[in-house]
Amino acid sequence: MHSKKIPNKPRYAWVKEIAYQTLLDYGVSNLPVKIPELIKVDKSNSIKIISTEEYAKANSISHDKVLKNLKSKDGAVKYFSGPGMNYDLYLIFYNPYILPKERINWTLAHELGHLKLNHLKDFEETSICRKGFQLNGYNVLESEANFFAKILLAPPYILKQLDVQHPGHLIEFCNISEEAALNCYDYYKKAIKYSAKTYELQLSEKFKPFIKKTQYGERNVCLNCKTKLIIPALEINYSSILLLAREIQDKGIYSYCHICGKKNNTLSNNQKELPMTYDGLRTFENGNLYECPRCRNEEIRESDFCKICGAEIVNRCTNPNCSNKESLPSNSRYCHFCGHQSTYYQNGYLNAWDEYQNTSHNSQI
Repeated sequence: MHSKKIPNKPRYAWVKEIAYQTLLDYGVSNLPVKIPELIKVDKSNSIKIISTEEYAKANSISHDKVLKNLKSKDGAVKYFSGPGMNYDLYLIFYNPYILPKERINWTLAHELGHLKLNHLKDFEETSICRKGFQLNGYNVLESEANFFAKILLAPPYILKQLDVQHPGHLIEFCNISEEAALNCYDYYKKAIKYSAKTYELQLSEKFKPFIKKTQYGERNVCLNCKTKLIIPALEINYSSILLLAREIQDKGIYSYCHICGKKNNTLSNNQKELPMTYDGLRTFENGNLYECPRCRNEEIRESDFCKICGAEIVNRCTNPNCSNKESLPSNSRYCHFCGHQSTYYQNGYLNAWDEYQNTSHNSQI
């Protein structure tokens, strides 16, 4: 038993690595991540999950009293160790009546985070109360457990491989609540700008069959050029996000294809081939270009224009009245909001989609 001081701030980088390592150790290779299934394959056999209702019945006490003793309406983790025990035992409690039901898996992931991060064993402050982590003033450890749950249930690098483009996809893939989906999506957009760590690449290898499977079928595919569609960023509130996930086709959210410019209100039902991939200009992980497409100057990372030839080096919509003011992906020929040409396509940096498709096809003959 170590006696450490609780850190002054959350150790997010370390927590992220532990969460990914947990997925690797448990052999997880698809989404959603279901915590009870993870616990079943835990070789230590030291983690047990029990509902507060089960515990109340087994001990002939009221359910309300159990929640009161745990000091939580969602769940808690308790750690048992001491004389007469030759192994550690963790009990993870969850309330089966919390809504929405997706919160239960998040609660279990959060409590598993306390366990995997050694919160109940490492710190002298918690060692005096290690049969229940309910002391006051532990916002740092709570933040770490929440971050662990976020990474465990919605690993950003895997979501990137799945081409997640809006919070509704997180509900679809990760089976999390609307509130959690919004929270995870905000982090996901920031996280994917950075280069992948070794543990992220290792997990991606395990997820390859699952990722490939999701690339087939009728998800986000343009009927005209067969590419994956980009969904415009929307002002989404809690009540509409689930609607977006389940009725996106009916609402015409896909707008315009960023490759061929065709208006898309329907999805491809072709399940025999992978979507067509159209290359763009070469970029770093964060989306910045390697070089100016006109003069090949490489010193362009911190500017929207090349300092040598003055060329605009950010791909944007050419429609001054378009609601999208953000940059477009480097392979976008058209704006997926309004259907107007992109600056890269207008300036001749990208070939027309059908020319690229024919060139790509001929090179394979």
